[in-house]
Amino acid sequence: LNGWRMMGAEMAIPWMYLRIAEIYLLEDKVERCIEALNEALIVIVNTKEGLYEADIHRLKGVAMSRLGSHPGAFKEINRAISLASKRKQLLWLIRALNSHVELSYELKNEQRMLTTLEETINKIEHKKDQVDILKAKELLSSLKS
Repeated sequence: LNGWRMMGAEMAIPWMYLRIAEIYLLEDKVERCIEALNEALIVIVNTKEGLYEADIHRLKGVAMSRLGSHPGAFKEINRAISLASKRKQLLWLIRALNSHVELSYELKNEQRMLTTLEETINKIEHKKDQVDILKAKELLSSLKS
């Protein structure tokens, strides 16, 4: 990553940290995942470029839920929902909503997100072939049944 910084590609660093964090999470290295995401957030503060900020908060929430920190997880995921909504980043929004519903379902209170999830899916129906949209529809269908 230092090489990228030396070339002036600082704006791409949050995306790279996000990819690294995803790998850590897949390897069940949750603390390292959170460290990578925190590094990405530092770069975002310094560059004021928040393209990936919502998804970084979403993944941080997912990681925190794996550590059993459910209030912290909801806080991060709600931050992701808020950022994505404010910035009109619909695909980040649907990913964050999916994560919120999955966590709510794990904790047996999925009803609180069903309506929001359904409304969001309806708003972005034109992107129905996107993987995250298909996942959201599948999740919504399974929760309703």
